[in-house]
Formats: sequence, C-alpha cells, structure tokens
Amino acid sequence: MFHARHRTFVRSMLVGSLLTLGAGTASAQTPPSTPPAQPPAPATSPQPAATPDDATAARIRKAIKDEKAIAIYADSIKVIVSSGTVSLKGPVRTDAEKKAIGAKADAIVGEANVMNNLIVAPDSPNLPKPTAN
Repeated sequence: MFHARHRTFVRSMLVGSLLTLGAGTASAQTPPSTPPAQPPAPATSPQPAATPDDATAARIRKAIKDEKAIAIYADSIKVIVSSGTVSLKGPVRTDAEKKAIGAKADAIVGEANVMNNLIVAPDSPNLPKPTAN
C-alpha cells in the first residue's frame, strides 16, 4: 500500500516537473513580442456612487453635529448602517447623551430601525474631550 502511494506521488511529481520544464522551454524559444497595448488611464478615477446606507449614516452624523450638546460625539462614535438598519456603537458620558444620539437616529430612520448600542462610560479614556463653552 505504501509503495503504490509512493509511486503515484513520484509519477505526479515527474509529470508536473516535465510540464513545467516544457512550458518554460516553449516560452524561452518564442521571440520577444511587443507588450500588449494598455488602455489609456482615465483623467480622473470615477468615485464609487454613495449607497443609500452611506447617505443615511452621513445624515445621522450631520444631525449629531448640529446638536451642540452631543456634537463632540459626531466623529467618535460608530454609525453603522446596513440595509437601512442603524447600529450606534461607542462610549458616551451620560445616559442623556445616549438617548439624545439615539433620538437623532430614530428621527431619520425610525425607532424600529435603530439599535442603540452606545455604552455609558463616564471614565472611558476613549471619550472625546468636552469643548469649553
């Protein structure tokens, strides 16, 4: 049994080596050709179209930025939108801030489509520094 497997392995290695050697020899014997013509590069690369989920996330971030009491969280919390469902993640200082951010998302996509996973952690080092008024 061992010998049959060994012979099969040796044969496959030999055939593979010969095929590789043959392909290398064939390409070495062909005269060099000119490289294929490449299409011209566009002047500006087209930007991918924003999806409705991206637009929804941008609207929620803008709504948070427009509210002075919670504006510091606009760039630090995660606003994830997938198929119209919004998930809010990250730390906030108070329950009132958590509710206010959730309310902004609720107003845009509806309460049933928002998962407010914000964590109230007043001592978290990941919180943005409050701005002095």
